[in-house]
Amino acid sequence: ALASGDPFIRLISTATGVEMARVPGHVGLTYGMAFTSNGRYLATTSSADSVTRVSDTVTGATVWEDARFGGQSVMFSADSQLLYVVGTSVWIHQALTGELIRTLTYSENQIYGALDPGNTAIASSLGDNPLLLIWDLRAGEVVATFMASGVTRADCRALADHTEAVRWLELLGARKEIEIPDLGRDGETYVQMAWRKTAPTS
Repeated sequence: ALASGDPFIRLISTATGVEMARVPGHVGLTYGMAFTSNGRYLATTSSADSVTRVSDTVTGATVWEDARFGGQSVMFSADSQLLYVVGTSVWIHQALTGELIRTLTYSENQIYGALDPGNTAIASSLGDNPLLLIWDLRAGEVVATFMASGVTRADCRALADHTEAVRWLELLGARKEIEIPDLGRDGETYVQMAWRKTAPTS
């Protein structure tokens, strides 16, 4: 799935690179996307328009959307029955009906999250606050916190020709470090982007 500046999210075949379908996008940046395990449904979320949406990748139709709970991260459970959205809180929905099952709220707004493989816990971050939270999804409470004060650098890689992705990473504060030629399967060049808390030493 490819999100850009227009109102659509394009579904691209990884085998051919051909656009197969389009589903509705967001007003502003699309922050999170996730497929169900069978690829039939795509969830997207954006804090820019406060919308979370599930679309049918075959028909392009919207299955449901909620204009109250847009965030930065979205994840399906392993069985694709639940949808987790991390924004100012963690919102847990029935994946294909949109019914809100539970809201996990902390004293500060949460930003990004990751679901553990067993679907029993979510780790979430607090933006500029270096505190990381571990939520027990059964109990619905924070069971551990970690201070990420020792982390000074994080990096990721994007296709050098994918100008929208590079621009989006730059908007998030990442800076280009190096180009890596021939990294892709078909010899594509990638660019390494990084976030640093302190200036690099010489």
